[in-house]
Amino acid sequence: MSYEELEAELAIGDHSNLRFGLLLKGELIGRIDLVPVDPPKYGLGYWLAEKATGKGYATAALQALIGFARSDLNATDIYAGVTRGNLRSEALLERAGFLPVADFDSYRRFHLSSA
Repeated sequence: MSYEELEAELAIGDHSNLRFGLLLKGELIGRIDLVPVDPPKYGLGYWLAEKATGKGYATAALQALIGFARSDLNATDIYAGVTRGNLRSEALLERAGFLPVADFDSYRRFHLSSA
């Protein structure tokens, strides 16, 4: 996804997903979404510009989103899918407490429970 595509998606007034742009010194460096699958169960999606990886920004954004989901949305479960081979994304989710729960041909599903 290009920066322009990301910026355009964030500008759309579609409120079915909770979309948050990640800004660093006023520059858009990524996005993180919560998808209301069956509230209080949510899906998670995120994207970070390559130049912003490895600096802890995704970790901070994920921690903030989890806190928001639990406190403001009373989320009980959050799921995320990671494309096979994306080891950095798997490590990010595992650091945040997500556990792998299912393996598919092209991706692995992770789950975080409030229990």
